[in-house]
Amino acid sequence: YEMDPGVFREVCADARSAYKRAPAGQEAPPYVLIIDEINRGNLAKIFGETITQLELDKRLDAEEEVELSLAHSGERFVVPPNLYLIGTMNTADQSISLVDAALRRRFGFLSFPPEYELFEEEYDFDELDSELSRLLKTSIAALQIINRNILETGELGKGKQVGHSYLLGHETIADVFNAWRFNILPLLEEYY
Repeated sequence: YEMDPGVFREVCADARSAYKRAPAGQEAPPYVLIIDEINRGNLAKIFGETITQLELDKRLDAEEEVELSLAHSGERFVVPPNLYLIGTMNTADQSISLVDAALRRRFGFLSFPPEYELFEEEYDFDELDSELSRLLKTSIAALQIINRNILETGELGKGKQVGHSYLLGHETIADVFNAWRFNILPLLEEYY
């Protein structure tokens, strides 16, 4: 078998080159690797020993730099400081429990709850057809009540709130009905 470097290793190589080329006293350009649904994979197997190198103080030229020998190639490997990893996950997903403490220590976590003010940016309610405007306003109010109930229900909580995106981008009454019929109501049925 021929060994081909994976995406992580390639991005690290590019970031390291940029880091080494950066003039003294200037920050190297940032490199970003986005891992969608990071909690779906077996992170211990995916990162292996390199998980330690995700910590900023273990990266290239850091005080506690850790250089590893890659298992198959024997190549020396270290993560550069200008590489940023962003892992997305849906906290409503049961596989969140697979994100262990070791990974939690190496990532910061940001929450993105429903943002109701986005509806004002998305829709000019005064310009919309009056029926569509009324339906959207009622739907938004209903979504707020549903989410308040979800927050107050112990076994559900903030990670199970119904997101604002279900009610964005609708141009017709049928669009809004379909959002409720095919997205929001089936989700609520699953919860309750």
